[in-house]
Amino acid sequence: SASESSPARVLRHSAVDCNHSDSAQSVEPASVPASPLAGPPDSPPPPPPSTPAPLSGKELWNVASLHCELTLAGHTRGVTSLEFSPNTGMLFSGSHDCTIRVWDLTSTLSGQSRAEYKCVKVLTQHRYSVWALVATEAGDRLFSGSSDTTIVCWDVATFSVLHIMTEHTGKVYSLAIHNNLLFSAGADRIIRVWELNTYACIRQLTGHDDTIWSLVVFGEHLYTASDDTTIRVWDLNMFECVFVLEQPDDEPGKCLTLVVDESFICMGSNDCKIKIWRRENYQHVCTISNEHNWEIWQLSISDGLLFSGSFDHRIKVWDLETFACVQTLEGHKGYVHALTLGKHHIFSGSGDKTIK
Repeated sequence: SASESSPARVLRHSAVDCNHSDSAQSVEPASVPASPLAGPPDSPPPPPPSTPAPLSGKELWNVASLHCELTLAGHTRGVTSLEFSPNTGMLFSGSHDCTIRVWDLTSTLSGQSRAEYKCVKVLTQHRYSVWALVATEAGDRLFSGSSDTTIVCWDVATFSVLHIMTEHTGKVYSLAIHNNLLFSAGADRIIRVWELNTYACIRQLTGHDDTIWSLVVFGEHLYTASDDTTIRVWDLNMFECVFVLEQPDDEPGKCLTLVVDESFICMGSNDCKIKIWRRENYQHVCTISNEHNWEIWQLSISDGLLFSGSFDHRIKVWDLETFACVQTLEGHKGYVHALTLGKHHIFSGSGDKTIK
């Protein structure tokens, strides 16, 4: 495995909650269940209705008019992963039912009749839950990671299996692609680096002490989030850990989901909080609490907006200029365990077996 030639810097910062709204002034959640390893439950208790804060003027996504346009059904158990390929107009969904469904969204997204929308294929190679999906930039290949410890590469044109990677010894929870490299991680605590053309594992990055739930590549760095409560930052030129971010809490939560953009590193945890650092200097700037009332398993980021999906069945939309909640999307009847963005659409997958 790759060793670190110099010790990573560990950054600790004082806890500073964002006073972005009255609802975030701080009573801790009464109790938070432990993060599941074998797979989360399908139906946590539903939350009370909530009222979003007034809009701050930012409407890049026309936040005020966000609504559920379509509900897709077909999976027989909870939906655990989503990937949208803009080049092909296809949405891929993974599930506890061990399948990957391929949905042709070209007619739906172009404004044509929804009757033309359809599931075009069900992929059945995996033996257990499909936790991670990622497509190449060209959209010609799809990679899927599963509780069966394998990563499968699919030919999107024929929906046939091109290759199966078997080196992981635990469940595979996250995948990311950068240039000609695939990154994978999960329960075995090892980040594996694969060469896309040969499918060879060329590196193993170690350092996390517990399950790795989330991988994000931004610029020349890989960001990883773990149950060990830390976020690690890896230099992709040296394949070395250069920073370790620790949470500004006396009792930090487990890091379940992670997103990064030019300005921020945002992390969702099992203590129902979203924690935000500045990407340029790793300074903690905000902790959002008491908005979600169950574990936060999904984050997506676009155009100054942060989208968070939780086991409380809800998706919240945050303005990253003010850190205010500007919209709450309700409709799922189970945990929200999958979230991805298109140019003008949010896709969510849930324990209620549907995609919205």
